[in-house]
Amino acid sequence: IEEKYKVRDEVFSKRADSIGQAFQLEAQDMQIKARKMSQQKAQEVYDELGQKQQLLQQQLQFEQQQLQQAFNLEIDSAIIKVKDFVKAYGERNGYKLILGTTDAASTVMFGTTEDDLTQIVLDSLNAGYKKD
Repeated sequence: IEEKYKVRDEVFSKRADSIGQAFQLEAQDMQIKARKMSQQKAQEVYDELGQKQQLLQQQLQFEQQQLQQAFNLEIDSAIIKVKDFVKAYGERNGYKLILGTTDAASTVMFGTTEDDLTQIVLDSLNAGYKKD
């Protein structure tokens, strides 16, 4: 998934760079032409350029957000599939607990309900806070 979106992001970046360069050339051309215009007409041209730049930025930002949302959706879907697989695997093979690890943390990926200490820990924590 990451590799697929890395390629899409590179394509997007190249396209955004091309659009930016084309706009730069257009802006430079308009600056040259604006020197020959009245101040009011030149201001109108600059205002149009500013609006066009803003629209281009909004469009690119929207496209980047769409790309990020699609990536997040696929990642979330993959995580759900892995969790479902691990749960089914644990149940099928009689495991009581399956741990997962990352660089940041260790997590319980599967555990039987009789081994769930969540409520006991929460009650103890709450009791400790009530004393303070």
